[in-house]
Amino acid sequence: MGFAPNLKPDVTDMAGELTKKELNMVRRGIARLEHRFPQLRCAVVVSSTPPNITLPLHAFWLFNKGGLTSAVERGGANRLVLIVLDPEADKLACMIGYGLEPFVSEGRLIASLQAALPFLAADEPGAGIVACIAHLEVHLAEVAVSIDKAFGLGEEYEGLEHLETNNASALAF
Repeated sequence: MGFAPNLKPDVTDMAGELTKKELNMVRRGIARLEHRFPQLRCAVVVSSTPPNITLPLHAFWLFNKGGLTSAVERGGANRLVLIVLDPEADKLACMIGYGLEPFVSEGRLIASLQAALPFLAADEPGAGIVACIAHLEVHLAEVAVSIDKAFGLGEEYEGLEHLETNNASALAF
């Protein structure tokens, strides 16, 4: 697939798809997620998938070769969330580091990606990416609550009350 591009730590729009307003909206969504969960990092790449390559393979390549993680962020220490938008196909892919795999199931990743579909269909890619991030944030908050309860650390997760937890429409296929 050639040389990997140098990706920015937050948003890299190689396709020039996002407006300035959308870029700012996505950056705010990333900042909110990273503020709420400082143990993880989130990056977004907007890039057309090369011919004869699948979007998941392209996302995997960007995740591993794009310079988003350092050498010390290997294995369980890798808590990167990478969201890749292919604007030509109106599709998103999401890759997570090994450190997040015990907490985020493939089904939850799919549901988070599906939260973006109505926005992609309406040609609002920035809003779609933010919807995906917000859905993932809700899931991570639910995980945090369940861990707290499992270890008897508290009955409430600070700030959870502002998140919508009824995601039935986002989970529907």
